[in-house]
Amino acid sequence: MITSRKFRFVVFALVLLTCMFPFASCQKQNFSDDAIGAVVTILPQVEFVEAVGGEKVAVSVMIPPGASPHTYEPTPSQMTALAEADIYFSVGSGVEFEISWLDKLLGINRQIILIDCSEGIELIEAEAHDHEEEDHEADSHDPHIWLSPVNAQVMVANICDGLVQLDPDNREYYQQNRDSYIEKLQAMHQDFSDGFSTVENRVFMMQHPSMSYFARDYALIQLSVEQEGKEPTPAGMASLIEQAKEAGVRVIFVSPQFNQDNADTIAREIDGAVEYIDGLARDYADNMRGIFEIMMEAMN
Repeated sequence: MITSRKFRFVVFALVLLTCMFPFASCQKQNFSDDAIGAVVTILPQVEFVEAVGGEKVAVSVMIPPGASPHTYEPTPSQMTALAEADIYFSVGSGVEFEISWLDKLLGINRQIILIDCSEGIELIEAEAHDHEEEDHEADSHDPHIWLSPVNAQVMVANICDGLVQLDPDNREYYQQNRDSYIEKLQAMHQDFSDGFSTVENRVFMMQHPSMSYFARDYALIQLSVEQEGKEPTPAGMASLIEQAKEAGVRVIFVSPQFNQDNADTIAREIDGAVEYIDGLARDYADNMRGIFEIMMEAMN
């Protein structure tokens, strides 16, 4: 009997063998010959790269819609796309997918340029997670840097620098696109700052603590249902329910990639509600404005 691990290996090997032949059907299926082949880790980065690169860049994403960066494993077709790519834009802040897979992925394409989108961002120390000791240092920061319009501006600037490094002849094009998109992010940040300045109760509760950078931007306080990266104990649940009541929390925010059972329980105990906010949506700017509106309604 073939195990699932062996099956994945066989499929991957067949894909690579097929692509070795000159007229293989998968040759250049992912990127066009006249566009830079860019690979990103998460969907929000797609909008960043396309905003800067325009028609000069074709983007492939590693973690598809609905998948979790904490558990996702790349497919053989994604490996093939990476082998054809020119540049990889990593999140760079400790996303578990990158901790587990990035070195292996880069080993497939030794010529690829790696750009760390977190360069220049002040990272927040994360709660302890239940990982092996050797992974502790690499996973010591909250990875969710993109869920901050302030950090997003830095990420976009880093993406521009990477594209200029690869394609200096189009420097002005990339820089103009960068400036235009950053102006959009700056306007968003100002709107969020103005909106949250009117909120008196500055505490909100998340199932998964993904909004730490957002909270830092707007002087909010995030309470997390997860405790040290794990589901809370019964005593922890009782404490969270009490904290939520004392803080006047009426809504528990959950991400579609995570189990919401504990959030449902807390919401029932406080006579509140559960609201979805997806921090991994592809349409970054529209999604962030949607998150802002949901949070403003819940916190007012």
